[in-house]
Amino acid sequence: GNLSRIQKRLHALQQKYHVNVQLNLNPTASALAEAWAKGMDWRAIMPMTTMDQGDLVRNLRRSMDVLRQISK
Repeated sequence: GNLSRIQKRLHALQQKYHVNVQLNLNPTASALAEAWAKGMDWRAIMPMTTMDQGDLVRNLRRSMDVLRQISK
């Protein structure tokens, strides 16, 4: 699907620019991160997953860290 194409493209870009960061795209976590980034209220996001709140926060922070590293 679309996520698979994105993952392949990102992997190719990582190799091209020598970015050695493990890439794991999770469709559920990606959808939750997108909802949060678009301004959805946290109380509306949490019922959408069985993930523990702390785990979701950790995943979002790790994602932001990777994005910061890529932007450098």
